[in-house]
Amino acid sequence: MDRAAFVCSDAELTAYFSGNGSQPRTLTFDLKQRLAVTKAHVMLDENTNEIIGLFTLSNLSIPVSDLPTGGLRRGQHTDVAATLLGRMAVSLARENQGFGKKLVYAALTRAYQATAFSASAVIVVDPKREDLVPFYEKFEFTKTLSNTKPLRMFVPMKTVRDEVPHSLLHD
Repeated sequence: MDRAAFVCSDAELTAYFSGNGSQPRTLTFDLKQRLAVTKAHVMLDENTNEIIGLFTLSNLSIPVSDLPTGGLRRGQHTDVAATLLGRMAVSLARENQGFGKKLVYAALTRAYQATAFSASAVIVVDPKREDLVPFYEKFEFTKTLSNTKPLRMFVPMKTVRDEVPHSLLHD
């Protein structure tokens, strides 16, 4: 796959995924340092092998105090195991065609499937801008109570299990 040809509407994400640009942190760097794993998180056009979109997942823990009161906090003392939906982008040529939704479902599915091997109670996302919050709300993400990351959102794995189509979760 030709990551260098990938272009999305966010110059920073384009530089991160493609490796083009001057920023020191790129996907190549993250892969070498084992800070990201994307082999299974790339959506390709079957005919052209062009990258349609990508996302990264990584492990994270968040303070229990960042979560609203309720079932998730019961029994938790300090931190909650989480999966971070890190960087996600759709090719500029494929925007507004439903691929963002497909990528989020793929990320939720992979994160849920990984709980069979590594505990995670929630999936977390840090939208880059306030106008992206409604997009994630469509997938049941809710804002956390974090003071340091005001846009941080989460969705419990239980919600993913109950809301994501069964056929996706058990592929």
